[in-house]
Amino acid sequence: MAFKVWDEGYETHQVPYVPAVGAGWDSTPRYIAPANRPATPDRTKWPGCTIFVNESPAAFKAFVQASFAYLNRHPDVPRFVTIACFNEWSEGHYLLPDNRFGYGMLNALGEAVGLQKLNQRRGK
Repeated sequence: MAFKVWDEGYETHQVPYVPAVGAGWDSTPRYIAPANRPATPDRTKWPGCTIFVNESPAAFKAFVQASFAYLNRHPDVPRFVTIACFNEWSEGHYLLPDNRFGYGMLNALGEAVGLQKLNQRRGK
């Protein structure tokens, strides 16, 4: 996961390394499968891209909480986290209610920052 390289980024970058979190990512729909796919799956050959596996509201909440832990370990880093969710529905890179998790990802974000069931505040 990305949080495993945050401390490395902190040590090697000349500017403060601010964590970025996202609810999911799988850009394989954008890749054309090669004519001769290997018999054994090998992601280094195809598609060769980053894929979040087992994404879920609980995993996203843990990811957000890991970003807070990183900031707590590095008080000299500005106290904010970027949320990288760009409405990329075909890649699973979005932070909106959907048919798979409902409001789960939004609620997970709310719970990570200490709020409960944000969608229920508006009666939905």
